[in-house]
This record gives sequence, C-alpha cells and structure tokens, in this order.
Amino acid sequence: MKIHKLFLLLSFSLLLVTEIFGQAAVDIPLIVTDGTVNIQMAVGLDLTATNGIDPQLGESDIPPIPPCGCFEMRFDLQPYTGHPWSTYFDYRPPGDPPAFPFTGIIEHTLWFQTSAPALPIDITYNLPYGTLMTITDQIGGSFLTLGPFVGQGTTTIPGSYTTVFSKAFLKMEYNNIGGDPGGPIFGISTLNLNFPQIAVGSDTSLPVTVTNFGTTNTLTISDIVSSNSYFAISPNTLPINIEPQASQVFQITNTSAATAQQGTIQFTHNAYGSPSVLNVSAPPGFAPGPVFGISTTSLVFPQQSAGTVDSMSVTVYNYGFLNTLYINNIISSNSYFSTFPNSFPIAVEPLSSQELYVIYTSADTIQEGTIEIMHDAPGSPSILHVSSVNSQAKFSIYPASILFGSQPGTGSVFVSNTGNFDALIISNIISSNSNYT
Repeated sequence: MKIHKLFLLLSFSLLLVTEIFGQAAVDIPLIVTDGTVNIQMAVGLDLTATNGIDPQLGESDIPPIPPCGCFEMRFDLQPYTGHPWSTYFDYRPPGDPPAFPFTGIIEHTLWFQTSAPALPIDITYNLPYGTLMTITDQIGGSFLTLGPFVGQGTTTIPGSYTTVFSKAFLKMEYNNIGGDPGGPIFGISTLNLNFPQIAVGSDTSLPVTVTNFGTTNTLTISDIVSSNSYFAISPNTLPINIEPQASQVFQITNTSAATAQQGTIQFTHNAYGSPSVLNVSAPPGFAPGPVFGISTTSLVFPQQSAGTVDSMSVTVYNYGFLNTLYINNIISSNSYFSTFPNSFPIAVEPLSSQELYVIYTSADTIQEGTIEIMHDAPGSPSILHVSSVNSQAKFSIYPASILFGSQPGTGSVFVSNTGNFDALIISNIISSNSNYT
C-alpha cells in the first residue's frame, strides 16, 4: 500500500510597518554647521501644525543638548508651549484659525552650542516666494541682527556671538504664502522701525523696503497714512506701482519731540492682507540747548590783609547737545569781586565747559555780593553768591611726605583743621607731577 503524504505548505507574509510622515504645506529646509557636522532643520506652516510637537509632520522631542564638546543646533519650544521640548523641525499653524493664504510673522528660538569656543555657525536657507527670514538676539537686536533674507543663500552667526550666547530668534515673515504666486504679493523689510534719540526738533530718516514677491502682477500702493505727525514717509506721490520681483525703498522721517512718540504707517494696496502696517517709535528727544550749568552757586573767600588778591574758579557748562551757549555779560554787585575772562561774548560749545575765575581783593571788612551771569539759555541771568570770612582755621597734614615702595601704589595722608573757630576751606588741590593724583 502506497502511502501518500500531503505536505501543506503554509506561506507567511511578513508585513513591514513603517511610520510615514506627511510633508508640511510650507516646508523650508535649513542646513546648519559650525564646520564640523551638518544638521538638517526646517521651519514652515501647515494647517495641522501646533506650537508643540507634531509627530504627523515628522517633529519629535529630542534629548537635551549634551555637554559633549560637539556641535548642536535645534529649536527650543519651551517659550511657546511651556514644556521643555526641543526639535529639529518646527512647523506652525498659519494663523488662528489656521488658513491659507497667510500673512504674518512666526518667531522660532534657535538653541545651539559649538564644538569649540568662538566658532561661527553657517545657516543655509532656501526661502519660497513671499518669505523673509531674519535672525536676531533675544534683547532687541543690540548684539545680533542678520537679514532680512530672501531666496537662497547662507548667513553666518559670528563666533563673537556664539561665545556669549546660546540662543537667538529666527523670525519668518510670510506674505500671502499659500496664495497665488503670480501675486501681487506685498512684502516689507521690517514691521517695526525704532528711531534713535536725537535733539528735539531735529530730523532723522530710516529706510524700509517694500517688495512685490509676486511673479506676474503689479503691486499698486494706493494710499499711505501716518497715524502720528512726527513720522512722515517719502515718496508719497500716489499711486506707486511696483513690478513683479521689484522693490521700492521708502524713507521714514522722524521729527524728534520732547516726549516719546509711537504710531503706524499704513499701506493700502491691491495685494492680499491690505492694509499692511509698519509700527514706528522714537524715544524722547534731548534738549538742543543751550542749557546753562555751573559747578557751584557760592564761593567763600578767606579774609586776608587789605589789598591781598585771591582767586577761585567755577566751571560753566553747556549741557545742550546742539546749540552754543553765549555768555553776553558778567556783572558784580561788589567791586571787591571781579571775574576773568571779561571779554564778551564768551562762547561755550555744546557738551563742553568754560572756566571762570572770581578774583577777590581783601578789604578792611568782611564783604559779600553776587556775580550775575547773563547768557542766552533759559533761566538767565544765573547768580553766583560770593563772600569773605575771617578765618581762624589752621591747616595740618600728616605725614608731610610719602615714600612709595612699589608702583603703582596708594598712600594716605590726613588733613585736619587744628583751629577752634572757623571751617577749613580747601579751595584747590594741584599735583606738580601727573604720575601722582
């Protein structure tokens, strides 16, 4: 009997499961390096994105930066989520509620360490139409401001910055992103313009650049309005037409006021997001001057034998920043007190000073009076009180000499008034050698 054996061949299918991530709607790659290794990073926009970790877009929380003496750069999400998360990819929602096309600024925080002190960091970017990128420090741009950048290129965070700081802001400005690339698309080089402090009544101008990022249609600016008369814009002959991929530079002029000023410049145009607003601000202006100041308002001379001549100096300051102070006359109410120089006018330049000498010729009796200084600053005339006193003060110094054992060095002397009635007045101290002060 033949026995047939039936072998049942079971086939098994192995199912390989992989997690496939979706690509963000606006995906902007970045390549960063300090010259040792390259790190792939990205920012962008997506309707499903949040400010936190978005696994569906390939984001993941990565371990803290190790103290390894190696290069590392990532995005710090804690300022935007409250959680100590960090990631190489930081996609955000386009607005609230999220929608395309989108116009606005998204801030990201770069967090980095270099493999060796003072190494610069190169950031290579590829920005789509309608996107500007700026990198600044976290304290207003005082130590780092890079950009704004468009298109493709590489920018560098200098080693002088990476030596001191480990974080920086990366700001993405989107203009009609996700809309019709033909445009027009309105873009502006900055949304905030901060003017420096200048003299009240003086003017200073800063540029802003408006760009049409569209590829086909002309951008037409039909109106420009300043909300504050201390800020003006030129050119202001309307309409202003900007061809595709072209730019127009505007000059914003601030006329400084005595108080801080702020306002907006509003651009009305035919692109998405109109009107677009530029925020402007200026600190209080400083006084143009002249501003009169004097080192003291009274001088007391020791009474000496009749006919003895003595002098003391006072310093007159012009605290104004712009205009010259003119002393037109000096009048003494007592002929025993006179002044030098005494040829007028005496000109004191802005932020400078002039020494005046008051000369006292001792009389038989105690004297007092005023020195009246006539000038062209507010508060004129200014009064200097002068007088003489019988002095029974006695000057004593100990020790009378100092021998320095090493240089530089410091020694002490003690000055005392051994008299028993009047105050000792030290009117001046002069060193005969500039090495000793």
